[in-house]
Amino acid sequence: MFLRFISITKLYLKRFLSVLLLMLLVSLAWLTPVQSVRADYFQCFQQETGSSQCSTGRMLKESCFGASNSVAPKCCEGKIKDYYVEVDDQKSDVTVLAIHGGEIEEGTTKISQHIAKPRGWNLYTFSAQGRPQCLQKDSNFQRLHITSTHFNDTRAVELVKAHPKSVSIHGYREWRKYPDGVICVGGRNHAQIKAFISHVNANASSFSGSGSYPLKPIDASTASEGEDFCVDKKPYLKGTARMNIVNRNLRGRGLQLELGPVMRKDLAEGVGFRYDTLRTIIYGAIDEAMKF
Repeated sequence: MFLRFISITKLYLKRFLSVLLLMLLVSLAWLTPVQSVRADYFQCFQQETGSSQCSTGRMLKESCFGASNSVAPKCCEGKIKDYYVEVDDQKSDVTVLAIHGGEIEEGTTKISQHIAKPRGWNLYTFSAQGRPQCLQKDSNFQRLHITSTHFNDTRAVELVKAHPKSVSIHGYREWRKYPDGVICVGGRNHAQIKAFISHVNANASSFSGSGSYPLKPIDASTASEGEDFCVDKKPYLKGTARMNIVNRNLRGRGLQLELGPVMRKDLAEGVGFRYDTLRTIIYGAIDEAMKF
């Protein structure tokens, strides 16, 4: 009788611990910040559903070409679907990237096009405009954002690694509450970072002197923990990881620009002398950086 009591006690204790563990995991999921992503590798949009990259609950396991009886959310490629990919290989030394375009980090697609097309530079964009059946009540950022170090669309990888220089346009989120003129300048190419910052600082007064917000470029690649901008909150904006798509060029080092929401809108949509001045400064700084 006593042994039976011990056996039952162990059984219920095991069940209790299992329920407790489940509750803990659910709590952690609720506490996960909005920056966490659901599909953290591009290949998880494709048919490689058996890939170890796509094995967790945060990743989309089915594409439009998945099993017809699947109940998994499906995010489809195409101009009138959930995301659209643009690849333009001009055989230039420079590749411009906007891997969080469309409604993920708004304005970055247009900005990258403004930079690349007039200069005859290579261009890759991933632009999201997820439909309800893809988003499943999430935002485009939550569902379709792919971390730069995980971005493995072969079209992007092949384009970047075939050329020596690359610049990636990103947008940091509103919750950081940075002043409108803060630019987090990262990547592994320190000469390009220095050239970009120097050009902006040398010409900033022609924009901010007219009553606009002051421009404040910061070297995010070397900024230390505890500073006010670019490293104060995770995810960090350094862009220095070797697997970051911008650093996978022939030289193994690129330039990453993180822009705030106001500046992105001004660069992408602003009309008039004030906005032309801003574009001249920022795009001119990229021109200077790409000399290195």
